[in-house]
Amino acid sequence: MGDGHYSDGPRFHSDYYNSIIIHPFLLTLDHLGHGSPEEKEKRMKRAHRFGHILMRMVTEEGWFPPVGRSLCYRGGLFHHLAFLAKMGFLPSDLPAASVRQTLDQIIRKTLLIKPSGKMEEKVFQNGVLRPGLFDIEPQLAEIYIGPASLYLCTWAFLPLGLGENHTYWQVEGGTIPDLKLDMALKD
Repeated sequence: MGDGHYSDGPRFHSDYYNSIIIHPFLLTLDHLGHGSPEEKEKRMKRAHRFGHILMRMVTEEGWFPPVGRSLCYRGGLFHHLAFLAKMGFLPSDLPAASVRQTLDQIIRKTLLIKPSGKMEEKVFQNGVLRPGLFDIEPQLAEIYIGPASLYLCTWAFLPLGLGENHTYWQVEGGTIPDLKLDMALKD
C-alpha cells in the first residue's frame, strides 16, 4: 500500500495489524528460507520503513494514537519493533537504545506501570489481564478478543531474550531519533 503498509484483505484498514502480524511473520518466513533474495530484500526495506513510522507515532512519554482494531493487545501493538530488535533486523539509522526506550515507555503506559516499577492492580482482575489499552476498557474488545488473546501484549517483551551484552541493553540512554521523511520505497 505504501510506507511499509500491507493491506489486511482487499481493502486497507488503518490499524496495528501490520505490526502485530504481517511484518513479523513475513520476516519469519524469509528468515526460514522462503522467498527469493529480491522478495526478501523488498520486504526488509518495507519492514524498516514501517519500523521508522512506528517510532514516529510514539511520544517520549509512551503515548500513541489508538486507531483501528485489536487495541486490547496493548504493548503488543508494537510487536514489529520488538521483533526487529530481537532478530537483529533494526535498520542502521534506528538505534537500539531508542527502540528500547520507546518500547519501555509503551509497556509502562499500556500496563499502567508506576514510576516505582509497580504495576497498577486495576489492569488485572482476580489475577487475569482485562481488556483495554491504557486502562480496563472492555468497550475496546472486539468479538474475537478473549482473555487469552490479551496476552499478545507480551510480544513487546521479545527483546528480553537478548543477552545482557547485546547493544540493545548496553547503549546508554537513547532518544527517539529525528527520522528522515524522505525514505521513499520503490516497489
